[in-house]
Amino acid sequence: MFFFSEEEISRSTSNSSNINSSYTETIFESIKHINEYEQEFGYARELQTVLKYTK
Repeated sequence: MFFFSEEEISRSTSNSSNINSSYTETIFESIKHINEYEQEFGYARELQTVLKYTK
């Protein structure tokens, strides 16, 4: 499990020119989860599938 801070999210969106255009916000939003404290998080296994990691 991993967590995103507001600073990390804003940094990643401001550097969007460095991100491959095939990775859209919609893809990452689809694997995002929100816990009981309203914190966004994702599971590494879901992220590895999106990023096409084999291991």
